[in-house]
Amino acid sequence: MTGPRRLRHSSLRRLITCTIVVPFLSTACGGCGLAPPGVRGESSRPDAAERALLVKAEQEEARILEQVKRYQDPQVDEYLARVVGKLAPDEPAARGFTVVVLSDPTLNAFAMPDGRIYVHTGLLSQVENEAQLATILAREMAHVTSRHALGVLRDAAEARVLLPALAVTIGAAAALHSGGASGDPVGTAAIGSVASAILSVGAEIAWIASMRGYGEVFERRADEDGLARLAKAGYDPREALRTFERLTGRSDGEPLEMFVLGNRHNLHQRVDTTRRMLATRVDTIAALPSTTDVGDFRLRMQTVVRENALLDIRTGRFDLALRQLIRVGVFDDRDAVNNFYYGELSRLRAQRTDAAAEKRRLEERALLAYEHALLLDPAYADPLRGLGLLYFQQGDYARARAAFARYVELKPDVSDARRIEDYMAALSRE
Repeated sequence: MTGPRRLRHSSLRRLITCTIVVPFLSTACGGCGLAPPGVRGESSRPDAAERALLVKAEQEEARILEQVKRYQDPQVDEYLARVVGKLAPDEPAARGFTVVVLSDPTLNAFAMPDGRIYVHTGLLSQVENEAQLATILAREMAHVTSRHALGVLRDAAEARVLLPALAVTIGAAAALHSGGASGDPVGTAAIGSVASAILSVGAEIAWIASMRGYGEVFERRADEDGLARLAKAGYDPREALRTFERLTGRSDGEPLEMFVLGNRHNLHQRVDTTRRMLATRVDTIAALPSTTDVGDFRLRMQTVVRENALLDIRTGRFDLALRQLIRVGVFDDRDAVNNFYYGELSRLRAQRTDAAAEKRRLEERALLAYEHALLLDPAYADPLRGLGLLYFQQGDYARARAAFARYVELKPDVSDARRIEDYMAALSRE
């Protein structure tokens, strides 16, 4: 990453500090005038303001989902729904929760007032067990059942802060993106596809939920509620602290990770608050069950971790991607997809190294990985695309044309077919 790019990230961080963290100091109790409504469900009828909020939330979600890709796996969806059910076994409102997984390698999760909880693949790929996953979901459920979005937006003083702050954040993000080179995956993913979509459509509720946060009072209440849900469901509550510490370690110093469970300021508060709560309940916690995992977790998360590794490869986070690929068994010679992803990692790493010997070594690894993927599954088209790009960067245009032609033959309706045809047209003139 170049010096100017680092400067732009630094400028954006300063703007975010001013527009997100500073309002906490003056409006920490934003929405405190709202009486705690309890569980939002059949027994809690929304008033006109809340009905309007729910309509607005659904409209925002529709606009956001037009711009981002959902990670769709029915088995993962069913598993996440089961975890939510464990966290709210006696609440009618639990039936209204839906967990939606978004293909975004950044570390975030947020809930909208209508009960939809959005979790990035990047976050799912970093939690180590079901208790840590439950920690994330429990906090987001608390924001919904306690109607924190309504509380924030009902406070007139808070509302006067939110809209200008959102406008400044949008402007800062736009300035960052405008500096990216055409086709630069790191530039286009500078703040993650979900954050980019939220800012581009001016989705105020989603911005509060995913970036700004709800203010110290509501965030602390969500910590308390989430920890209680965790313990009641039989999970080890100490995993909550490990979750936030792990995310803090991943986000600090990482330019892409500006919005982790709100923002870095929020995340450090989660660590401090959770540590204090655990310290005051040592005796109680010692008597609680210490379940951290259930058999399904590793099985269900396997493909999520692998697909997120590919996203990290395409944003240039190669070391992180390699750790994820190792976690899912990248060196298993029997898996064509693993071999293809390792080929992509090696090819793109080769593109970004200037050392001739290292470049050759990485290109050889990529070639072997692509060829082995095709040996395992000759009908698997993606390794042919990788081979075409590898040969192209090596100047072997005849082999590049042949690989691209076979790729388009196997996958004629692929989204980048036109781009590959343009490559082939250019190669035919060489």
